[in-house]
Amino acid sequence: MQSDSLNSSKKRAIQAPLWIDTDLALGAGRGDVDDGYAVAAVLCAARDRLLGISTVSGNAAADVAAHFTRELLSAAGIQKDVVQGAARAGQDTPAAAAIASLPAGTQVLALGPLSNVAAALRRDPRLAQRITVHTVGGNLQSWGRFPPLWPHEFNLAIDPQAAAEVFASPLRRCIHPLDACGQLVVSGRDLWRIADASPLAAFLVAHSLRWWLLSPLRLRALRFPLWDLAPALHVLDLLPAQIEIHHMSLRGRGLLVRDDNARPSEFVRHIDRTAALRNFDSLLRSHAR
Repeated sequence: MQSDSLNSSKKRAIQAPLWIDTDLALGAGRGDVDDGYAVAAVLCAARDRLLGISTVSGNAAADVAAHFTRELLSAAGIQKDVVQGAARAGQDTPAAAAIASLPAGTQVLALGPLSNVAAALRRDPRLAQRITVHTVGGNLQSWGRFPPLWPHEFNLAIDPQAAAEVFASPLRRCIHPLDACGQLVVSGRDLWRIADASPLAAFLVAHSLRWWLLSPLRLRALRFPLWDLAPALHVLDLLPAQIEIHHMSLRGRGLLVRDDNARPSEFVRHIDRTAALRNFDSLLRSHAR
């Protein structure tokens, strides 16, 4: 009976409406390109379930993210609303209003700082009963590069007050820590193979080359992780991985610490990189047909 209940819950989740909140920089002159891959995955597999997209300042400014999100939508041949969101921590915008009005059962892919999500919860605390938030954040195996000086995780560190509010909320959270989603690395050979999948895939790769060329300076290797692709594949039920439940709270600028009094969060762990990238490739090829 428990297995039937879990399967039923999973089925509802992969049929649920989606909302993307992103600080997308694919196409910009600076910033990580991973959000573009996450958005593309959803566009290929679940465009009819996608209610809309909002932007937030982080990896790119909110207005820059909005512009390049529209560019990506155009490359995919899809029309969807893009609502420009918070340009700074604590700001309440039309994006917060849009998220606050989401229907019950919506899966929110929060791919940047949590400013818009926190502002939406302030608008309507009952939102916590209606949505599940999927985000990349924290690290269960490290305290950062230079603890305690180095921010523990970019998305959580940019607006730590918003992150703390989301973690304290009774909403359902699915967290992709860096040590897990960082396993989705792509090399030049991977990019070459991805680019061959479809015109949309070629668009992704063409705007990723400057990030790939910077990777030896940033990561000492000619490869880089597609962090935000992990939660996108997860909501599409295309991420082979394990789910663990942990009680964690946030300290400072995104440090996750075990706390028995904290609300439980789901953590995605032990990603099968090969299978995940193969599933992503299949999505891109399906878009070409």
